[in-house]
Amino acid sequence: MSEPKNFQEKLLDTLRKKKILIPTAFAVVVVIDIFLLYSMIYYPENSCLAVMGVGALTPFIFIWFKITNIKKLLILTTVVFLILSPVLAGMATEKLYSGNPILYSKDEIMKEGKVIPYIGNGEEMSFNFSVVVSLSNATPYLNLTDMYGNKHHYPMNTTDNITYYRELNLDKGVYAFYFSIKTSNTNNTSTEWIYTLWDYGPLNMEKGDYFVQTLLPAFLATFIYFGLLSYILIGMYWWTQVAKEKKRRMVTVKRTEEGESPVCPVCGNKIPTGIEKCPYCGAELEYEPEAEEEKEESGEETDETEG
Repeated sequence: MSEPKNFQEKLLDTLRKKKILIPTAFAVVVVIDIFLLYSMIYYPENSCLAVMGVGALTPFIFIWFKITNIKKLLILTTVVFLILSPVLAGMATEKLYSGNPILYSKDEIMKEGKVIPYIGNGEEMSFNFSVVVSLSNATPYLNLTDMYGNKHHYPMNTTDNITYYRELNLDKGVYAFYFSIKTSNTNNTSTEWIYTLWDYGPLNMEKGDYFVQTLLPAFLATFIYFGLLSYILIGMYWWTQVAKEKKRRMVTVKRTEEGESPVCPVCGNKIPTGIEKCPYCGAELEYEPEAEEEKEESGEETDETEG
């Protein structure tokens, strides 16, 4: 009498009969991975969990659906990451263009740092940067980095010694900015720099153009941060399957009298003593234990029984 099937076996049988096993597994993987990507983009504190989750769950779910052929696993995993790459780029673009950062320093000597407008029209235009400073007789600086990594520093102007501003004409591109100020102690014997947080802005580029530019980095990030772990796990799974198959195909070589060559039980040819693979038929070989080993084992079993 056969054992009753569990939930997994019943589900997989149903999916196989309807010929939707692979599409279903693929859809489950993509949905879960997109959810993890969303948590990483919108909740950066979950980044490590998301990276590990996508990398580990992608092959695991396929294997849970009994898709164990290594070639299929590699193809399906690669296709998943090819789909996730533009999804990652789209999420990052949407989050970036939906923001409007307000910068401040940790001690709030500088606060309400911002740029207006945050999003430009993709052509050369004017942007106004401003920050509120609680120190008197101090000149804050605007620090701007363009999308090519070029850094610029501009002293800021004020009319009331509280709010400082700087207006710049900027070309098409995506920028990052922050504010800094140099302070000194009461005796003017030492100085230190205070910085605000940094963020992106202004975004003087159409959203579609930015999405296209982030596609290549998104592909690289997907395959490096997520794909690498998945491929390592698939490689480990393949290694365990090879070891199991090797063990399953092993045949036992019978003991022979001293001086006689053992015989391969598959092809019948005489083989050198102690080899692990038959040179004629390729069978994996293991050897019967020596008589003394058998006696020792049976002696140990007898002692355990008597104890």
